[in-house]
Amino acid sequence: MAWKKETSNGYREAIADIKNGSVPRVSVLCGRENYLIRWMTDQIVSKYVNEDAAMFDYSDIDGFSLDSVQPVIDACEMLPVMSDKKVVRVSDLGPKCAGLPDLTKYLGIVPDTTMLIFTMSDASAPGRAFSDAAKKSGKIYDFGKLDRPTFQAFIRKYLKQGGVSFTPEIVSAITDISGYYDRDSDYTLDNLRSDIDKISLYADGGSVAADDIAEIVLGNAEKDRFAFTDALSEGRKSDALKILNAILSHGSSEEFNILGLICSQYEVMMLMREADERGAGRSWLTKELKINNYRMKKLSGAASKYSSDELKRILLRAYEIDRNVKTGVMDAKLGLEMFIADI
Repeated sequence: MAWKKETSNGYREAIADIKNGSVPRVSVLCGRENYLIRWMTDQIVSKYVNEDAAMFDYSDIDGFSLDSVQPVIDACEMLPVMSDKKVVRVSDLGPKCAGLPDLTKYLGIVPDTTMLIFTMSDASAPGRAFSDAAKKSGKIYDFGKLDRPTFQAFIRKYLKQGGVSFTPEIVSAITDISGYYDRDSDYTLDNLRSDIDKISLYADGGSVAADDIAEIVLGNAEKDRFAFTDALSEGRKSDALKILNAILSHGSSEEFNILGLICSQYEVMMLMREADERGAGRSWLTKELKINNYRMKKLSGAASKYSSDELKRILLRAYEIDRNVKTGVMDAKLGLEMFIADI
């Protein structure tokens, strides 16, 4: 089954509108990429607001704590003092704000002297009527997951800013290891910037090898999780127990994280073996199921040690333990130890 496409054109639309000067006076900036929401807000402010008059001509309003929408309307009605436009930004407007219907109607009559920006995770958060009015009176920019060429353009940009010499292989390695295109990934450009900061410190003005990327950016907990799967697949139960204890030392939530990881890892391994046994190849796993190449490479050796039927049996056992732990029938640590014993 093909997973729903998650990439968004909001960033490309924003670039075109900023370049053409066609950003409407009412804009909703939403989506998972907070970095791009901040970027577009800065673009609008720098274009229309005189820096020396920012305290008069730029209003930043916390929509989440608003008791009334009147401060928003009042700010929009004020004429700019020394700037081309008065810019009003409202963040995280919620559906319970008193007077929201009045603000919804006001979107259609925002004066030409004002640029009204709403920033939020989801354009529908204040309600359907609001999002419909925003589309009619202005534009909604959805900064969702970027397509691969755009994401990799950001990788190259950040590497250059960090003074890191790189090759296409480095860019591909960062893309895969980030897990940005995994179907449940919450990795964003902010995470990418943090990871490339680590790479820049490691490179210290020089270069870095593709094989070093995982070691640089993955945290100890993530490394331990892959080591745990490797130990299980190789039948090293004693090592698996030791690694499990190391993982659980990172915090109580790791019990549930490792259960989810076990299920996820063995799902991928089973799909890989089924593809091998049918002679179907594995490329469809990347294209259709959004499983990145780094993860497949890490699990390939482990998967080859089992048949697809054996992996199915292990996976069903993992599901059973996961269900028992989440329903309170079984202690998480005990369930994990039983799983290791059963492999």
